[in-house]
Amino acid sequence: FRNFQIGKSLDSEETAPGEDKALIAEVEQSLRIHGSGTNANAIPEELLKKPATARTLLLDMAREYDQKASSARKFAQELNSKSVEQELARVFQAKDSEIDLFAATFLIARVESPELELAPYQEEIETMVREVRSRCSENASGREKLDQLRKYLFEENGYHGSRSDYYNSANSFMNHVIDDREGIPITLSVLFLELGARLGIEKLEGMPFPGHFMVCFKDGKKGIYIDVFDGGKNYEKGDLYELIAKHSEVPLLEEHFKPATKMEIVARMLKNLIGFGAQQENSGRTLSYLDLLLAISPDEPFERWRRASLRLQAGDRSGSVEDLKWLLDKQPAGFDLERVEELYRRVK
Repeated sequence: FRNFQIGKSLDSEETAPGEDKALIAEVEQSLRIHGSGTNANAIPEELLKKPATARTLLLDMAREYDQKASSARKFAQELNSKSVEQELARVFQAKDSEIDLFAATFLIARVESPELELAPYQEEIETMVREVRSRCSENASGREKLDQLRKYLFEENGYHGSRSDYYNSANSFMNHVIDDREGIPITLSVLFLELGARLGIEKLEGMPFPGHFMVCFKDGKKGIYIDVFDGGKNYEKGDLYELIAKHSEVPLLEEHFKPATKMEIVARMLKNLIGFGAQQENSGRTLSYLDLLLAISPDEPFERWRRASLRLQAGDRSGSVEDLKWLLDKQPAGFDLERVEELYRRVK
């Protein structure tokens, strides 16, 4: 029995009435003076008279500070996520042609890197544009600029698709893509599209093919399809069906040849992150990206259902009810509304 004593007269550190407050005040004063560490000779005599009691007080205070620090970190994270959500929603209130895609994709990265600054990466992009432009002739055609851009990125600077670590969420953040020169099809496509736009390459568009995002350049009436994940390899339309079949069970249809809007590109990036978070069973991270997605693309019934479930697991019953009610009001096709209504009644 730890600290068990027996005898007619036992030593005790019990404090008399009023001494507790004095000792607590001494402990707090010592923390203010020696909070970052001290030596034994600097410890106040009053604490050394009752070391066990003082130590208990210090440990109690430490636990209280730990709880406050944990709550503060959680609140700071929630505040940051909400700030990014509101800013991203504001971005997509503009017309597609007026949206800065590069800046919008950087907002996504700020969910996990709140201190991330866009300006240094914009400067990096401008440097890359100048270097590509210096390789082009004075009156270079769009095709010439395209070829120089592909050579610059993939041959000279080593940008490549992440094959061994594809599902690492870093591949979905533009800052990491630029720093590591590695990414997944959609983030490498965003970089290619951004550089192409600044070089003045017209008719360069993102193609939302099932399981494998690509870039299309219209050379006259003919479309050249560029696989930025595979070193910028060119494909003709007829070759794409076999390629896409390797990446997705969804067959390539004519509707998939409609170029993606900037909002659709960002939404697809967010869906990737939602999927990665689910694979890692990180519900907090998944919820953050679901909030971003539904802020810019609210008509996503399956993502609404997913968020309702995760909110309920997190103890956010009112948030779960909000999403379930949305589903019942909208009644999306192909949805088990009886199951939704049953859960709604139970949660409400």
